Amino acid sequence: MTATTTCITVEEAMASSDNFEHWHDIDWVKCHKKVKNLQARIVKATAEGRWRMVRKLQQLLTRSFSAKAIAVKRVTEKS
Repeated sequence: MTATTTCITVEEAMASSDNFEHWHDIDWVKCHKKVKNLQARIVKATAEGRWRMVRKLQQLLTRSFSAKAIAVKRVTEKS
């Protein structure tokens, strides 16, 4: 068996549902609202003991573009 390698462009590697050409095109207020909303939903589900919903919301939060963008922004601004 031989391994085949494929080359992809940076744009393909960073493809997401939110296609922004520039870092400054991101609506940061909207991103923060989305993340806070998901966090509030996680707290509410935890208080209600809805553990399956908690897990699903945690997965949704960690995979969301908004949460990833905010995390990258925090790391790059601190250094």
